[in-house]
Amino acid sequence: MATFVKRFWKQVFVFLIFFSAFFSFLVSDFIKDTGVNMIFKAFYYAVSLFILGGIDIGFPQNIHTIANMVLWICYFLAPLLTASFVYSFVQEKLLNKIIPRFKNHTVICGLGRNGKLIFDLVNELYPKRHKIVVIESNKDNPYSAFIEKDPTVWWIRGDFTDELALRKARVHRAQQIIISTNEDFSNLKTVFALKSMLEHKTLPKLYCHIGDPGLHRTFNQTIFDQELSRLVEFFNVYDVVTGRLYETWLKPDTSRDNGNIYILVGLGHFGRMLFQNIIADQTLTKNDELLIVSLKKVYDVKLLSYKEHHDMNHKIVIHDPIIDDFQNPAVWERLNEILTDSKKQVYVILCRDNDIANLETSITIKTAHSSALQQATIICRIYSKTVNEMSDVIEYKITKEKERDILLFPFQDELKGAFQEKIFK
Repeated sequence: MATFVKRFWKQVFVFLIFFSAFFSFLVSDFIKDTGVNMIFKAFYYAVSLFILGGIDIGFPQNIHTIANMVLWICYFLAPLLTASFVYSFVQEKLLNKIIPRFKNHTVICGLGRNGKLIFDLVNELYPKRHKIVVIESNKDNPYSAFIEKDPTVWWIRGDFTDELALRKARVHRAQQIIISTNEDFSNLKTVFALKSMLEHKTLPKLYCHIGDPGLHRTFNQTIFDQELSRLVEFFNVYDVVTGRLYETWLKPDTSRDNGNIYILVGLGHFGRMLFQNIIADQTLTKNDELLIVSLKKVYDVKLLSYKEHHDMNHKIVIHDPIIDDFQNPAVWERLNEILTDSKKQVYVILCRDNDIANLETSITIKTAHSSALQQATIICRIYSKTVNEMSDVIEYKITKEKERDILLFPFQDELKGAFQEKIFK
């Protein structure tokens, strides 16, 4: 209901004003006729208010009656609404079709979470007068308020894989084009569209994000198109972020003897890349173990050594994935069976794209009845900027001793830093 009102509030307002004026005309002494004539005149007068008809039909005389007071309000609101509709029409249908003569600008393809971080970085690192073109098809994009009020930004409401949208963005005159969505094939489709469009012109610096490790390796290591490799920089920010996480928070001390147990909860882009970074660490031994808990089966452990993982450390013990909800008590029982009597350092990394669920899960583990899992160090992936506030929540819910075993990983800040490293060197 709230979404409907937010989207169609103008139309709802028009109907409210129209019917308020219509019934006010009927009950006021404004119209002297009776019967059907009176109804038609009231309808005509109510419609005419939206085109400044009040100037021709006159104004209510007796302001002390409720009907006439309502009419006076409608006399002002109706033309204002009409002006608002006219402005929106001119803005969307006419002005948006006029192509600004931008040059040396930045083109951002897609304005999801990644695109918004890049948008912020451009505003922070470039002069205030630097122009930005955003190609985004979702009219209800949650970040639209940020770009609509910025006079240096032009929002093209279209599909960035479409050549027409790319031409409107004047990509041939751009300083750089950044494709950062998590839709790998859409990103690659745009890269090849740009190459064919601009093959006889100078292609701007082009950055393309590829989240799938196999695809990323293919385009980075296989020189199947030397010109494309020269013009395009393929990168994977999730690899950068999870690599930092592993090196800083998870990489074992080479002097230890017992080994580590890593439990990954969730295998989206973040979880998969952390998995890659763990199994690529050649310092791990047969004492180290890796467990995966996921709602979807992403990896077949038996096929890992035969598919794309040439840098995989084959010493580490990788258990068969647990395909289930981590909140299921049966999953905890199974994990506790594995962890019981183990002297290894245990890490539970909550990789899911849900800050609240990650936080609640970490608190539940620490406040549950005594178990092997309760002794683990828990790392929560938190995207929200309110990491400090969430730390306060943990402090309130559990003891200081247990709080030390819950680490909040500031994913948004790390992601922004990775984009800055890869694009704005």
